[in-house]
Amino acid sequence: MKRIVSLVVALVLSLATLSIALAEPADIANQYYAYSFYEEGYGDFSFFFHFYEADPVLGAVFYAGMLNNNMNFAGLYTVEEKPYDYACYPDRETATLGEDERVLTEGTAPYTIHFLNWNGEEFDTCGWDGSTLYNDCKKITGPGSGPMFYHLTEADGEFKDLFAAEAGMPYLDFVAVDDSTCTVSLCHNGTYTDMMVYYVDGNWQMTYDENGNAVYAFTPFDDSEDPATLTVAPDQRTAVYTNADGETTDMVNMAAPAAEVVFQGEGTFHVAAYNVDSEILLTMYDDDTCELTASVFGNSAVIDQGTYAMDEAHTFSFTFEKAGSQKAILSMTNTGDTAIILNYANAETDLGDMKVSLVIKQVAEKAPDAEKLFSFKGTYTTLDVYADSTYMFAYDKVGLTEKGTWSFENDLFSITQSNDNVITAAVDEAKTLTLNYVAVSSDQLKDTFTCSADVWEPALGK
Repeated sequence: MKRIVSLVVALVLSLATLSIALAEPADIANQYYAYSFYEEGYGDFSFFFHFYEADPVLGAVFYAGMLNNNMNFAGLYTVEEKPYDYACYPDRETATLGEDERVLTEGTAPYTIHFLNWNGEEFDTCGWDGSTLYNDCKKITGPGSGPMFYHLTEADGEFKDLFAAEAGMPYLDFVAVDDSTCTVSLCHNGTYTDMMVYYVDGNWQMTYDENGNAVYAFTPFDDSEDPATLTVAPDQRTAVYTNADGETTDMVNMAAPAAEVVFQGEGTFHVAAYNVDSEILLTMYDDDTCELTASVFGNSAVIDQGTYAMDEAHTFSFTFEKAGSQKAILSMTNTGDTAIILNYANAETDLGDMKVSLVIKQVAEKAPDAEKLFSFKGTYTTLDVYADSTYMFAYDKVGLTEKGTWSFENDLFSITQSNDNVITAAVDEAKTLTLNYVAVSSDQLKDTFTCSADVWEPALGK
């Protein structure tokens, strides 16, 4: 590859047709690739890509300014040494020929650029060869943007004013819990906009505190404006804004998905003051938070809230704001079933001295509609394998289930859990599969599964 690049560079230099050296693959960082045309009566229309050098805060960021920075995109990118087949116009003149004359130039670039959203999910691709970006993107587009060759361009060259006008694209947006008009946006290019009182913009610098929170220090462009800080939780769901006077405002991420309910605990508490029974509901979310509510006369109110974690005994430990630390136990219900039970106790609720037993169950996951091919045998849990390449793990005694996918390649059976962890079964001389499962919900929940050859081989067509 180096020899090829050297030959190309030598050819370019000898012809003196380019003033910009071809880039090595790793050197796409800090580069601009642009395309522009002039339309009679309308003026210049310019389009460009800016690839940032990877930094420890955001990673490798790209910006695409379409239609003179009027249609813009930003996110993350990766470069892969993988051939990319493209079909683009080499210039505006070719792109505007008559339908019978207009022909796309087809070829194969040695590198593939992957464009990702801020969650790391790919949404577009294009080709690159070190000096030309073959922009046939399907989603990163604007009127007149392509498919077209985009050429490596000097940052301080003819498009420097266009590049300088690069618009800050938010990658995190927060809104105040108590006032939807108060917002803060953190942008891809190290800038921010602050609408907590009125519009303020500037630059941000980020550090981490001792709790793993990201602390963004705001420096306004206008020296007459006050600085501020935004402390963002590790999961980026919540943040705390602190103004120059030290006053704080709780904020939530406008794009963060709502936490999902994964477990619920139910019980009944007799409210002596009203001589009625109150339905008590413990709701446990997938972000490890929980909330205890009581319903009386059709009205519901929050009694307590806090966090929880699964412990070594495969039950739960809770830390409530009012009741403090509480621990669930494995116990028998009135029907003789084994269940996880939390004996919640709090003498200072609005309904009086509350002591209530809550039976905790996982919010039921529906088993796949596909045919069940076979099952592994575990010590106290089960793992069923389905024809749609999914599996379901179940701890029936406490109503806990997990789903994932499986594959069978090169005579190896593997499962991929919801956290992307891959577990591959061992095979002995008798072709018995042995799978050491560690639950996603808690690494303390483990079991060893086996399945004999006479069961799994026919099911998988062996």
